[in-house]
Amino acid sequence: MPIDKLRKRSFNRESNSWSENEKAKVGRECEVIIKSYKIANPQWTRTSKDSPEWMKLGFSIYDALKKFSFVYEVFPSASYRMLDKENVKYELCLNNFIGGVKDMLDASVGAITVYEFLNGRGCEVGGEDGLGTIVLPRSIECS
Repeated sequence: MPIDKLRKRSFNRESNSWSENEKAKVGRECEVIIKSYKIANPQWTRTSKDSPEWMKLGFSIYDALKKFSFVYEVFPSASYRMLDKENVKYELCLNNFIGGVKDMLDASVGAITVYEFLNGRGCEVGGEDGLGTIVLPRSIECS
């Protein structure tokens, strides 16, 4: 979902806490946490009018999925980093990969991320700003 106003809080990784900040910034708190822990480098969520078309498409997908009981947002590049040295195995069907290998791999790691989270090996970050959370396949320190 797009942000309706700029963020006025900053995250301190050492104390795992938020503090007020006069300088308003774009981005959701879940994205800030992922960036602070150097798990991934997010494209900051912006207001609807300032968002590129691919973000606007994502906002419309989010709106379409709101009716479901459980919807999990994942960040594939964060999942790749967190699972890099682990021996996570899964079966992968290569049907329909020809049109977008990276997108299909991202979708697959997204499914693995939710599976790992639901089975107690991951964590959920953000949410205090009311703009959603991101699910990760492993816990992060101080989470």
